[in-house]
Amino acid sequence: MALSDSGRIWSWQDIEHRGLHVKFLSHDLKERGEVSGKGVVKKVVAGWNKSAALIEGSGIVVWDVLKRGTDDDQTQDAVLVLQSVVVPKTDKRQSVKRSELQSSGPSNRIDEIAEVQNFVVLEHMIVFNTIDGKVFAAQIHWTRDEQRISQPVELKLSEADSEDENFATDVQGSFRSFAVFTRSGNVLTGTQDRLADVLHTASNDQSQLFRRIPALQQKQVIQLAFGDWHFHALHAPGHITSYGMESQTCGALGLGGHGDGEGRLRGIRYMGAGGDGHLVPHAYAEGRRVWFEREKRAWIKFLTSGAANAAEGAERVRMAIGWPDIRCQGEVSEWVEQEGRDWETKYGIRSQEGDGGDAYFALSVTAAGWHSGALVLVNDDTVARLKRAVELKDPPEPEVSSSKQDDEPAVEQQRTSSPGPQKSSGLLGSITSTITSTIADYGAWFLGLPPYNAQYTVPDGDQPDDPSIGMTAQMGDFQRGLHPINYGASPRVGVRYIWADDHFPRLRLSDGTEMPGEVDFDEWRYDRPDFDLDFTP
Repeated sequence: MALSDSGRIWSWQDIEHRGLHVKFLSHDLKERGEVSGKGVVKKVVAGWNKSAALIEGSGIVVWDVLKRGTDDDQTQDAVLVLQSVVVPKTDKRQSVKRSELQSSGPSNRIDEIAEVQNFVVLEHMIVFNTIDGKVFAAQIHWTRDEQRISQPVELKLSEADSEDENFATDVQGSFRSFAVFTRSGNVLTGTQDRLADVLHTASNDQSQLFRRIPALQQKQVIQLAFGDWHFHALHAPGHITSYGMESQTCGALGLGGHGDGEGRLRGIRYMGAGGDGHLVPHAYAEGRRVWFEREKRAWIKFLTSGAANAAEGAERVRMAIGWPDIRCQGEVSEWVEQEGRDWETKYGIRSQEGDGGDAYFALSVTAAGWHSGALVLVNDDTVARLKRAVELKDPPEPEVSSSKQDDEPAVEQQRTSSPGPQKSSGLLGSITSTITSTIADYGAWFLGLPPYNAQYTVPDGDQPDDPSIGMTAQMGDFQRGLHPINYGASPRVGVRYIWADDHFPRLRLSDGTEMPGEVDFDEWRYDRPDFDLDFTP
């Protein structure tokens, strides 16, 4: 659907076909670009299987999706909608100033509905808010023999006496999910199924209608975008957080991994034959942010590989991404989240107060089906400074003296900063290397990780600086999957990341459990949140 600046409604059903200019048999529209008055279209919405428009003087008008037939004249650009239905009591225009209504709080009138401010079209429901802060829902009844919309039912936002908490400023949603924004700065999420329970039973008990996700309350949320089973929140400071389920490891949450350890370290648990990803309850305390920085993705790959000493951290890796108990995965993923949240301060790119120079600033977010997208501003200067801050030149390889070469065969040197399998020389070394590599592969497979010897493709922009490097031993390592590039310790040959010597995190968990290991315990960059392990979104 589209609304042109002249006031026309346009509808598309197939990307290959031209749009249709929508007209109504029962409603006259003003198409001269006027901003108010009877017949002016204020908003259009393409719902799951219905189209709708808010028309002054008429209300919320609903009609079936318009489709061009295969034999239709493709030059036709207009269609007359013969059958449309208006949501009852949504035709009122407000004569009182909006500022006066918002300052006085919600009205107590139950016999009428004030001017509609915004609305969403779900699969079988329409939800809308009015200028006096109320929220209503109405069910769509649409069969071959009957097309009607039920009387709207007011939704109760809160049991509290706070006027701000009970004053709705906006509604957003699609398919089977929606959200209500309140003047207090909170965001309430609901589903069509829970809404149907309220509408069908006509019960006054609406206590189970809404969920209050902690990460969305008083967190400057300005937009929610809903897909089929997942959704995103856009926060005013320019970051995006993700919630819900990721169908068949499709990547819709934007947390990476596609079913492997990287997604698990961000707090996704993959279940069932299809590998559907569900966020751990811990992820709803502060949220999980979408990362656009390439360096962050390399860092999470580095941690997934076991970090600088894979053997020392193996048990902690298993606890964090493979243990049936969600507590360790949840808390390690929160520790990872905090490190990523403070990334630019951590590496000295900005001060603690912030200088407004975020590398990536999201302006808008969208979701549909199993997909997601965002409109993002990129600060090229900050991106370049961040890249320089986390990259270090590799130290030169130690040279073997000529006398040493005369006495015994040279032993290939390994950089202590390079994690992963170690190489040996000779036949025994080759056998040992093969056995070690195979064991590592099976262990990685058991944990859902990519094997060390997996084929690696260099991302765009990460090609080696020196074209002649292809004949060196380092490139041989790269091609066999043994070079640090393959597991996030290095961006390219001759350069390593600043974290290449770091260990896999070791934490004291909230229940008193101490993660095993020989390294010091890691501290939280911020306070550890109070996790509600019984929370369900």
